[in-house]
Amino acid sequence: PSGSILVLVKSLNNMITLRYNAAGTLLNTGVYDSGVTNDDDPAKILYANNATYVVGTRPASTGRQTVLVKYNNTLVQQWALLTKMSTGATNDFVKDMTIDTSGNVYVAGDHFNTAYRPFVYKVTPAGTRPWSRKVTYNNMSPMKIFTDNNAQPFFYGDGAPDRCPLSGGAQPRR
Repeated sequence: PSGSILVLVKSLNNMITLRYNAAGTLLNTGVYDSGVTNDDDPAKILYANNATYVVGTRPASTGRQTVLVKYNNTLVQQWALLTKMSTGATNDFVKDMTIDTSGNVYVAGDHFNTAYRPFVYKVTPAGTRPWSRKVTYNNMSPMKIFTDNNAQPFFYGDGAPDRCPLSGGAQPRR
């Protein structure tokens, strides 16, 4: 929010979002608690369209999965979306998140089985996931995700071509 400072911290059991004013006074606190001890690892926080988005990882029944949380302007949780892109005991890791001009959130990360494999998924402002992609590049990790003027997501990554589109050249898979 304008004139505010957002801080993302990890406690023993939670991902905590703090909102301060410019003078350093705490205004609001948002807490995501998955109910598992020592579990939630925050990765990134963004503010857009009067909402705060926090993404991180947490335990799944096997391995780790991503969690995306949306808070309103006063850090009241609106929804939390859990996503497991890998299979079995592999871990999903969040690398980046961006928001397009329509308020859709794109999360990029990777998982490891026999090689690092990048993934990207899109989430609407209402908290639904219309699509997710595992990209066919092996041993590559997305470092930065962004959208162009047409809300087409691209990412830059370690070991990837200069600009990986999520259609055409990158051969996305469902």
